[in-house]
Amino acid sequence: MIRRSVAALLAALCLGLAAAGLLASGATAATKPSFVVIQTDDQPLNEFDRRFRDLYDNWRQIMPKTMGLIRDKGITFTQYMTPFPLCAPSRASLLSGRYTQNHGVIRIGGPRGGWQAWQNNPIMFENLPVWLQRAGYETLHFGKFMNYYGGPDAPAETVVPPGWDRWVTDATDNSTREFYGYQQNIDGEVTPRLGWPYYDQSGGRDPEGCPWLGVQYCNYHTDSMSMQAEQAIREAGPEPFFLQVDYHTPHGDSRPPIGPEPAPRHYDSALRTPGPRAPGFNERDITDKPKFLQDADAAAPLSQNEINQIDTEYRKSVEALRSVDDGVGQIIKALRETGRLA
Repeated sequence: MIRRSVAALLAALCLGLAAAGLLASGATAATKPSFVVIQTDDQPLNEFDRRFRDLYDNWRQIMPKTMGLIRDKGITFTQYMTPFPLCAPSRASLLSGRYTQNHGVIRIGGPRGGWQAWQNNPIMFENLPVWLQRAGYETLHFGKFMNYYGGPDAPAETVVPPGWDRWVTDATDNSTREFYGYQQNIDGEVTPRLGWPYYDQSGGRDPEGCPWLGVQYCNYHTDSMSMQAEQAIREAGPEPFFLQVDYHTPHGDSRPPIGPEPAPRHYDSALRTPGPRAPGFNERDITDKPKFLQDADAAAPLSQNEINQIDTEYRKSVEALRSVDDGVGQIIKALRETGRLA
């Protein structure tokens, strides 16, 4: 086995992409590696390795930093499959190494799903960060943890699950879908709402270019997670660490007609990008399909308004993911500048 000083893994769960890469400087066999896990939410493959058309008709990679710093320097699992392609069960499997029927989180919510099932099963006390703590690791978590962590709005969740030395996550379930106006649980303390709580596409955003303008704090959810993760890396001591960054992009706040909210610096950057069109898109003749599909309400052809909405949500998803790509660049840069990555 080749030892690494830092292993960086990009994982996208919840019916999405799964790709992985290892990035490291040389290390002795006795050195414990540090681990960085970066996870997106509901990201399909065509929003990772495809290109978008910018306002000047140039075709550009959606996530060039992620491609260049992780994929091209590591390993991609081209035959990756999940035994349970649903959000909370997959997240629990990632943090336990167990199949869904063994860790007990089998649904998104309710007694057998999400945060409630996590608390009601042994996985609450036996999971990856707990094991790494026992092995002498510092464990840090930033971003979305588990579906229905906290109520819809109140009361906000103050519990810090066992295993985490640093805990920054969304304090309410609604916050897992909000790019502005969310609350954070920071080591058990709940923040006020960050950013304009009733944002829409015409207001409530951070200054253009945030965080590169040097502002102290950026309220855009993706940037907030990236900056806090970067700060944790720069302030980390000599001991090895396990850092997990769980962006809720591009799933967050996918309400029509808004869709995912991009950061101001990327807003409308993919406006000229055509939506994806699979060979069976809006198929009119479905007489060769099973009867239950022919009889379904969704079998009717899409209207032009519905097609426009699909295209808009795709473009906003692409634009929102560009901030995740910025965050990947920040994290890798911090690892390199602190000597944890060659």
